[in-house]
Amino acid sequence: MIRKALEADNPNTLSGYVGDLVSTARAFSTDDSASAALALRSMGVPLVVKLHLMPHIYQLFGPVQQAPAELGIDKIICTCRDLRMQVLSNIRMGWSSMVYEENLLQEDFCLGELKSTQLLSPSDLEDPRTWVLQARAQIRCLDKIKDWAGRDGIQWIRTEDIPRKFADPQGRAWLKQELEPLPGTRQRSESELEVLATFLDGIKPLQCSSTVAVNPSTHMHRGHIRKSEALKDYERAGIEAIEADPDCSAWLSEHGYT
Repeated sequence: MIRKALEADNPNTLSGYVGDLVSTARAFSTDDSASAALALRSMGVPLVVKLHLMPHIYQLFGPVQQAPAELGIDKIICTCRDLRMQVLSNIRMGWSSMVYEENLLQEDFCLGELKSTQLLSPSDLEDPRTWVLQARAQIRCLDKIKDWAGRDGIQWIRTEDIPRKFADPQGRAWLKQELEPLPGTRQRSESELEVLATFLDGIKPLQCSSTVAVNPSTHMHRGHIRKSEALKDYERAGIEAIEADPDCSAWLSEHGYT
């Protein structure tokens, strides 16, 4: 949504998923020692990068010691979701790997080097502790980004607050509120907001059956919008364990979910 709005303001905006952009970054610079971010920035156009994890920041900049402003980052936008539903979604999509408590406490956990590649088995999912560790891993890595950017250096957007229909009056008001603080965007009239909202309402997830395939333009996969499904017994037990865990409970409360 944000990428598309920025592209509408400046058609020369370079935007995309970090993996796609980094793989082609060298084509934009003759300096082989430059970071991927510097190579991309050498094009002299607005740059918008979608990333998921701390290692993606390293892909762009190399080992990061400086604060975002020192790296030339104008804005960091971080979306978060109800921790319980995020863990449930990851598990249902088959994306969750085992989290070991001893690794979770290590400084480099969120850099991916201590993460297991072992996907969760049916027996793992029956253990409520598995769900708690999945949730704590989410919290730990969000906190890592907060520590790097500074708690006031991020524009937070809760997924649940994103309107289901942007063209509604409430949807257009939300767009105006969230887009106007962004560098590179301009103040839109009501009619311009309506055009943008209608365009954004037309973005749809893929129809394919793959959990990996992504539309390279919208970055939406088939699971981005799902119909609600009844909870299985082990899923309900896992969610209840997340709610009972002190760390997870505090995060849910701090972000307005409980």
